[in-house]
Amino acid sequence: MINFDKSNKEGMVIPISDTVLLPGVISILWVTKLNEEELENLEREDITNIALTLKQNFTRKGVKEEDFYRIGVSFRVDEVEQTEKGYQLKIKVLDRVEIKTLKIGTDFIHAEYDICPDDTDLNEKSQAEMLGYLKKITRELGEKYRGSEQFMKVLDELKDLNSLMMYLSQFMPISNGEKYDLLETQSLKERSLKFIDYLIKLKETVELQLEMAERFSEKANKNYRESVLREQLKAIQAELNEGKPEGTKKDNDYGSKIEEAGMPPEIKNTALEE
Repeated sequence: MINFDKSNKEGMVIPISDTVLLPGVISILWVTKLNEEELENLEREDITNIALTLKQNFTRKGVKEEDFYRIGVSFRVDEVEQTEKGYQLKIKVLDRVEIKTLKIGTDFIHAEYDICPDDTDLNEKSQAEMLGYLKKITRELGEKYRGSEQFMKVLDELKDLNSLMMYLSQFMPISNGEKYDLLETQSLKERSLKFIDYLIKLKETVELQLEMAERFSEKANKNYRESVLREQLKAIQAELNEGKPEGTKKDNDYGSKIEEAGMPPEIKNTALEE
């Protein structure tokens, strides 16, 4: 067992991926595998726990120092629950940290780090305005989906930017690297602007997809109507051609058959023109 020295800023690393963790937020962290020593260390108050994002080798087999990004977060574990898929940790994210050295051991990963707190470069008024704008964009996006009411209730309860970004990021199609960029960005203002950019791009993508789906539906409906019309015209022509002489009488019978067919006005007018 390695002795940790908090005064020298040493801690145990838990590798994570495809996850956003930001300072000051209470969250659930899912970990697929923990050994006995890691579990024991997580519950020790004299050990700093660090969540550090992998940039490659997501299977975590033979993990090396170069597989990790350098910015992570320290966190406190309030509850550990074992599930069928691994472990569910209820945590409080504490500080943003920068890794100085990593030692990959057989039982766990040891790190030396420095604390690099967020640069809170937005006053309370600016933070509230930014929070309101993010919620506004999200509501506009949520209105395009059925059953988003519960999602919006949770959204309305979030009162700070980091909590909002962490909550929304789990539903957004942003990459592991893009999620890490949010943590790497030390400025709260720049992080929020980066997240707004992610959110607006998602909104534009969804709107384009819905527009294309609507156009496809309109085209499919038009093609279907034309197909039905052609089949009706073929049936009428076949019926009129059975034992009928060519000429005006055929044209008159053709018109009367169309009148009797009970077609919608648009199809009826097209058929008469034909």
